[in-house]
Amino acid sequence: MADCDLVYTVKRGGSRSDDNELRYSLRSVEKHLKNFRNVYIIGYKPDFITNVIHIPAEDKMVVPDQNILNKLLTACTHPDISDSFLFFNDDHYLLQDFDAPNFPYYYCSTLKEYLKRRVNDGYGRRTTNTMKHLLLNKLPIKHFDIHYPIVYEKAKFIECFHNLPPTHQGYVLKSLYCNVLKIPGIEIRDCKFTNPPTPKNICYSTHPKPLPKVWDYLDSKFPDKSCFEI
Repeated sequence: MADCDLVYTVKRGGSRSDDNELRYSLRSVEKHLKNFRNVYIIGYKPDFITNVIHIPAEDKMVVPDQNILNKLLTACTHPDISDSFLFFNDDHYLLQDFDAPNFPYYYCSTLKEYLKRRVNDGYGRRTTNTMKHLLLNKLPIKHFDIHYPIVYEKAKFIECFHNLPPTHQGYVLKSLYCNVLKIPGIEIRDCKFTNPPTPKNICYSTHPKPLPKVWDYLDSKFPDKSCFEI
């Protein structure tokens, strides 16, 4: 597979830490990611970020996943973005080397098992909607909505999200995409932690307001400015 682009979707005011999550995520990309082309930020670009391609987009929807979906559809219809792109959240950090075009698809158990411990909030309802849709269509229900980057193919992404039955809360995106395409995936534990990760972790994701010791860890792991910082 040819080199692919990276796509971040970023919300203005979505960070409680002055967008430092994105700073360290890009440092981890520079250190650990191979064979990628351009970095695109769709949505809001913090002032300290440079050497990326910025596509402005507003967050007009109440449901967060819908705003992310709209930004990803923007990526999928943009002629300059590679046909397959690697999607990052701003709080995804790589802890070992990866090849961008061949980034693995990771999942953790099933949507059914996840819902046993998820409260019935908006995200829980979106997960339920996704599981019901997949079961109705006799598709797998693996839980791919864990905190790892993911490769999306533009044409397949558009097809997956075209003419879905309308719901009030919507769907969770990674699980719908991967299960509709019957991607086998690699089972792994989710990597979103309150504390710093262990040496065994290959990726890491932070909670919305990381503890001071988490920032200390990220600064020790990625102490140098990347080419994406002013």
